[in-house]
This record gives sequence, structure tokens and C-alpha cells, in this order.
Amino acid sequence: MLKVRRAEGPTRLIRSAGATGPDPTRFWGQWSIILGVLTFTSGLFLLVMFISLGLGRSAAPWGPINDLLGGLSNLLLAALIPVLSRRAVGLPWERSAVWFLSGASVVAAASGFLLVAGKMGFEQSTAVSVVVIMLQVVWMLWLNRRFLRDPAVPTLVSRFGIAFAVLMLAGTLLLGLSFAAGSGTLTAKVLQVTGGTLGGAAWLSWPAWFILMGRHLKGSSRPPRRA
Repeated sequence: MLKVRRAEGPTRLIRSAGATGPDPTRFWGQWSIILGVLTFTSGLFLLVMFISLGLGRSAAPWGPINDLLGGLSNLLLAALIPVLSRRAVGLPWERSAVWFLSGASVVAAASGFLLVAGKMGFEQSTAVSVVVIMLQVVWMLWLNRRFLRDPAVPTLVSRFGIAFAVLMLAGTLLLGLSFAAGSGTLTAKVLQVTGGTLGGAAWLSWPAWFILMGRHLKGSSRPPRRA
């Protein structure tokens, strides 16, 4: 069983006990907030793109903007993954998995940039993005389950992250089952609507988790008030 070290103070999620020098907690808190804003903005442009396509118009410029912002978000997340996972890692394979996911996020960012530059096809870039997003969702579920036992993380943040991951995985599973149910059948339509609703709700809540975490880190980096 993983043993999480008891935090000596609210800043220990990022900075280990006994460390000297500048405290990076506030920096990573701002980093997480920026990531949340970028992810939310990228999602808005994706939504506008689908609306544009539904009206019979072009995906441009909304699609390329979404791809560009999505690539930037993956780069920020690639740097944040090992930082937030530091206290949660308990086994060597977990540490390796964390660094693998960080590298995979860089690959997803590159695929988005290559798509915008016209150097990679839409299908190939989308396949890379979907696989990496699913890995990131699994990481969120693992991380926040560990955070539930970590006194350095508010329960609201960890439970919010778990709810997001469960919703996203459930929505993806239902959408996958809809293809097996047969195109155009009532079962397939019900699965698609349900899966799309769950997945959409999860997608909208993902940026909020990064903003919540960032606000917590920024708040915990402030020195305690003297009586």
C-alpha cells in the first residue's frame, strides 16, 4: 500500500519538507491556472467549429485555432504532470508511467502543431490526440485517488478530479458501445446521447480542475498570518 508522507504545511504538495530556496508552489499554481484557461478556450473553439460544420460552413479558422491551443495545453500539461505526481508516486513503475505520459503529451502537442502546419493528416493527428487524452484521464483518476489520502490536497479538488475522470471514461465507453450496437438503431442513439452528454460534461469540467488546483497552490504558498 502506498504510504503518503504527512504534510507539514499546505505548501508541501509541491515543495518537499526541509527544502531551501525559493518556493515554486505559487509558480506552479499560476501554471495550472493558465493551463485551465487554455484548455477551456480550446474547448470553446472546438464547440464553435462543430456549430460551424453543422451550419454547413467551414471548420476554419476555428479548427486550426483549437489545434494550436490544444498543442500549447499539452505542452503545459507535460510539464505539470511530473510535478503534481511527485507525492503520489509510490512504485518505480508508477514513476516510469508518469514520465511516459509526460512524453506522450509532448507527442500529442507536436501532432497538433503539425496538423496546423499541414504536415500531418487530420485522421492521424486525431488518433494520437484521442489516445493521449485517454491516458491523461486515467492519470487524473489515479492521481486524485491518491490525493484523497493526501492532507496537502483539499477533498473538493480530489473528488472533483475523480468525478471528471469517471464521467469521461463512462462517456467514452458508452460512445464505443454505440458503434457495436449498429448504426441507426435506437440502442445506438441512446448510447450516443448518453455518452455524449457525460463526455461533454466531463470535458467542460476538466479546465475547472486545473483552475481549482492552481488556486489552491497559490493560496497555500502564502506565508501563514501571525496572530
